[in-house]
Amino acid sequence: MRLARIDELIPRRWPYGPTLPYHGQEHAVDLSESTGRAHVERTADGRLIVRMKRPTLDVARRMLRQWYRDQATEWLVRRVQALGPPLGVTWRRISVRNARTRWGSCSFTGRLNFNQRLIMAPPEVIDYVIVHELL
Repeated sequence: MRLARIDELIPRRWPYGPTLPYHGQEHAVDLSESTGRAHVERTADGRLIVRMKRPTLDVARRMLRQWYRDQATEWLVRRVQALGPPLGVTWRRISVRNARTRWGSCSFTGRLNFNQRLIMAPPEVIDYVIVHELL
């Protein structure tokens, strides 16, 4: 009985459940057929709409991975540019990848590497990781 109650509290994420996190908030994922260009759209009411010509789970997964990577790259570059100069820190390059074991790293040559899944975390957590790597 206790295990069943705990299991109910565990969020179900897509494709095993209806949502995916973005900036710390769960977003419902909807697959939609489209006659136009395939793309992912984030709506103001907290949905990720994956628009495809022929909706399939595999295509939707690939599109969502690429969308997350694009969003992470844009956000991380902008935040590094905002947080680095006040700290007096310079860098040479920013890379966003699908790392398996790290949220971020920094090389002695000034190369910053970040995990694309960071975009799923709340903004203050993302900033914490950025500052940690800058310092």
